[in-house]
Amino acid sequence: MIQLGLSQCRKIEDMKKINLFEPYWTNEDLNAVTDVIKSGWWKEGPICKKLEEEFCAYTKAKYAISVNSATVGLDLLFKAYDIKNGEVIIPALTFITTGLVPLYNNCKVIFADIDEATLTIDPRDVAKKITSKTKAIIVQHQSGYPCDLDSFEQFKKKGILIIEDAAHGAGSFYKAEHVGSRNPSAFSFNVVKNIAAGEGGIVTTNDKKIAEKMIALRWFGIDQIAWKKEGKKHLWDYSISMVGYKYHFNDIFASLARVQLKRLNKTNKKRRELAQRYNDNFLNRSLPVRILLINSPDIISSRHQYIIRVDEKHRDSLINWLTDHEIISGVHYKPINLYPIFGGHGHTPVTDREWKKMITLPLHPKLTLDDIDYICDIIAAYYKQ
Repeated sequence: MIQLGLSQCRKIEDMKKINLFEPYWTNEDLNAVTDVIKSGWWKEGPICKKLEEEFCAYTKAKYAISVNSATVGLDLLFKAYDIKNGEVIIPALTFITTGLVPLYNNCKVIFADIDEATLTIDPRDVAKKITSKTKAIIVQHQSGYPCDLDSFEQFKKKGILIIEDAAHGAGSFYKAEHVGSRNPSAFSFNVVKNIAAGEGGIVTTNDKKIAEKMIALRWFGIDQIAWKKEGKKHLWDYSISMVGYKYHFNDIFASLARVQLKRLNKTNKKRRELAQRYNDNFLNRSLPVRILLINSPDIISSRHQYIIRVDEKHRDSLINWLTDHEIISGVHYKPINLYPIFGGHGHTPVTDREWKKMITLPLHPKLTLDDIDYICDIIAAYYKQ
């Protein structure tokens, strides 16, 4: 049993700021970026192509298309699959991106509740909210915990597209399959994500025609595949048959993503070790803190975030207490059905209740086990006041 106390805490003068998120990098990242800069080819090119191939190999998705953010990745999926002028069901507990993309495509957002245990979208509530106008359901792997993908298969029989918001999902597995290998999905390479490339993302699909369409759409609708098939000699001699966008990635950021992908298993292992240290601390102390335990052998979480739940009357004051001790925490997320832009809240009682209890604690590969012990000591001190 772990025995820890404030006697083991750092002296005030020795306190360092513990950030909620930090990108992890080594000289390998620096060398990869330097090589691209020296090559003179900085835009989308051979490094993006290699990244896409390696991402397919890792996830077992058939096709991967790199983009400049997960947000535009979701939008690209909507446009490639022609999701517009209907209803889209999404979890209320998510980042604003998940709700904005349906609005970009003239869709009405319908909010589904979450499962209290996992904080992921609840398929039972989704079933109650499907109508003849439902075009798609966006499921999110909250904090890297895969949602119950099997339970969403039933909706495909009704012609409804399942899209995975896998922004937190790099290195998450559901029943031995990587998230994003079953359904069209969008992953994030934002600076705080498990694959941190500064910015960027990648979308996956198992449909060749959709993949080819997305390749054209991400670069102004220019049909590069047709250009190659027709054997044209001049790069300027292309054809445009659809309205496209400037959604493409670049080789500088892709070089970072490739290195981060290469060591993803190692860094995610470190994340899981740190998360387990939190678990051990909280389970061995008499603290009024609820943690998310992963007891299923079918689930491997990327552990993008570590969320605890406390009594809502303590939530904000505990966050302030942590800040006073140079520990940065957060809330992921304020439910987006609280924002007036969506024009309606919907019935989401579990989300309404649970988000007020949630605190996201620091979790990233730069942290040590001693850092986790210290954070838990500070939380224990709060409750001893």
